[in-house]
This record gives sequence, C-alpha cells and structure tokens, in this order.
Amino acid sequence: MAAAIANYNIKLNELTADLAVEGFQSAEVDAIMKAVRDDKTWNAIERNANLQGLCGIPTAKKADVTDINVIEMAKFSVDKYNEEAGTKLVFMKVIACASWNLGVVTVYALLIQTQDSKGTYIDKAVAVDVTIIGKKLLWYKH
Repeated sequence: MAAAIANYNIKLNELTADLAVEGFQSAEVDAIMKAVRDDKTWNAIERNANLQGLCGIPTAKKADVTDINVIEMAKFSVDKYNEEAGTKLVFMKVIACASWNLGVVTVYALLIQTQDSKGTYIDKAVAVDVTIIGKKLLWYKH
C-alpha cells in the first residue's frame, strides 16, 4: 500500500497558509500530520487506547464509528481519493476514528474498510472539516 496525498498539488505549508487566512492557527494540524505518519499513532487509534494527548494534543478523543459525521467524513475521504487516484474503491465501514475538535476545525484520523474488484482493504485517512470552508482530505494511504 502506498501513501498518497489526495490532492497532489497541496503542500502542508500551503494548507497551513489557507487555514491561517481563515483565522485558524494550525500548529495542531501540523502536529497531527506529522504523527499520523507513524504506525504507533494508528495502532493506538485501532486499539481504541486512551487517546488523551495523542499527537501531543490534549483534545484527542475516540470518535464513535457509527456517528453520521464520522461516516460522512470517511465516505468523503474515499470519494476524494478515488477522484484523485483514479481508483474505484467502495466504502464499507469505519473501523476506528480519532478526532480533534480545534474550534472551527475538526480533524479526523480514520481507519476505513474499503473494497474493490481485487479485494478488501484497511485504508488510513486524515481529513478536516473546517466550519468556514468545508471538508478537505489531507492524507490518504491505501
């Protein structure tokens, strides 16, 4: 499985600048993006471990995988990845999710079960829901 940023033209510095324009300091998002590249972070999310302080941010919490907002964010992430990567993955379910509510931004780290004609997969995604500008997929690993 190869890691891919959904929008190949987006750079973390550009995202930081975009969020700063919207009045949001994104040091927390930067910390989350660095941490999700480490398997230890995903292992904690998958085990539903105590997420307090995950990625160095005290507001991390386990999100309910049946919550409509979590499911919508997961579906959005799969759809965006399909759009950018030219794949035909089908969303099956959310396996686990950690979320950070950072005021006008909620960050989701999602473990998503997907499927295509070749098999079933467990994908990883990081997406944000920004009150002012909507949803953005930051990172996806299939």
